[in-house]
Amino acid sequence: MVHTIQYLRAVAALMVVWHHARNMLPELKFIFTSDFGASGVDVFFVISGFIMVLTTEHKNVAPLQFIGRRMIRVVPLYWLLTLVMIFGAISPLGLFGSTQVHLDTAVKSLFFIPHYSKSWPEHIWPILVPGWTLNYEMFFYAVFAGSLLIKQSIRVFALASAFAALVGGGLFLNPTENPLVQTYTNPILLEFVFGALIAKFWLSGHLKLSAISSFCFFLFGAVLLVAAPLDGLGRVFGAVLMVAGVLNLWEFRISVAHALGDASYSIYLIHVFTLGVVRLLWIKVFPGPLNVVGGWGYMLTSLVVCAAVGWVCYYWIEHPITQSLHSRFS
Repeated sequence: MVHTIQYLRAVAALMVVWHHARNMLPELKFIFTSDFGASGVDVFFVISGFIMVLTTEHKNVAPLQFIGRRMIRVVPLYWLLTLVMIFGAISPLGLFGSTQVHLDTAVKSLFFIPHYSKSWPEHIWPILVPGWTLNYEMFFYAVFAGSLLIKQSIRVFALASAFAALVGGGLFLNPTENPLVQTYTNPILLEFVFGALIAKFWLSGHLKLSAISSFCFFLFGAVLLVAAPLDGLGRVFGAVLMVAGVLNLWEFRISVAHALGDASYSIYLIHVFTLGVVRLLWIKVFPGPLNVVGGWGYMLTSLVVCAAVGWVCYYWIEHPITQSLHSRFS
């Protein structure tokens, strides 16, 4: 357990919550002009690459064993919330009115197959929209599982070469409308590789920084995420610097941050439901346009409520299910 990585997982989840909360009311985009919250996904991807290497280095992990563990970690809660979205959308109550459900998109959503959304045709999104990142995660897991058959000393570099080849191939195939090609050659996949390389160098002792240097890395990365445009390399470098920067900051446990790190996956998946409820209640209690004070109140309320609901979801749903499956199949 690297405590600071755990805390950064919580930060990344709450960044995404901030990004989506900002889109819930029209005035908020004029009050909060930065799109930095969307970069929480980039931080997640770098962390994911880091953790996969950290948890398999110097261990004899078979590819099927690795895939089984990742499926237990990712699938149950995602399937549960996707089914909630599907049944809510097709129910007579007509919940999630903008969500269109078709059999093919339901199957593709559940099995992490990239496809164009019926609800938002310009986007390659599953029915449970935050699950778009899981399409990348699951592809990375599949390739990483294959890399476990390679000699450990060159495993990460072989992985980097494979993803570099995919991204390079995508440059020749674009523009293309094929959602599989768009997903599996997207440069965002390199963020997993950067995370894996950070872990490799850190574990080998080649990334030992002083506390001051680490803090500067982290701070510069955070500034890049706030200042860089979403379609630029700044968000990638920002996420990489933040992950590399936290590794040597401190190693004491902060209970609340640790708990939110545990619950980060639940926070990430369930926050779209939570934000819808927060928005409805806020409009009833505070009708009328938002000013700056009201905007800050709304955003902070959204963060606190989403964090609390995510933690409850983790404690009562995600954790018991994954523990039960691990004990049954390990």
